[in-house]
Amino acid sequence: MNIEEMKKLEKERFNRDRIKDYNKTIQLSDSALLELKEALYLEIGDTATEFTKEHLNSFGNFILTVVAISYKMKAREMKKKNELN
Repeated sequence: MNIEEMKKLEKERFNRDRIKDYNKTIQLSDSALLELKEALYLEIGDTATEFTKEHLNSFGNFILTVVAISYKMKAREMKKKNELN
């Protein structure tokens, strides 16, 4: 294995280790899971009843993470904009 291959492998390993497991982050409360299931039911109908608590928790964690990332991105944008003014 040459140096370039080793660097590529190390980069892939680093990126893989950064992937978050949304199933194990937090446990949503029963009321949060119920609200999520109700919202899904309004959007997709009876199919929402097939989701287990584990599915809903994983999906809810994913949504919360995406929202948090978007807020962080917006805060960075606002900070850069304020620095320019």
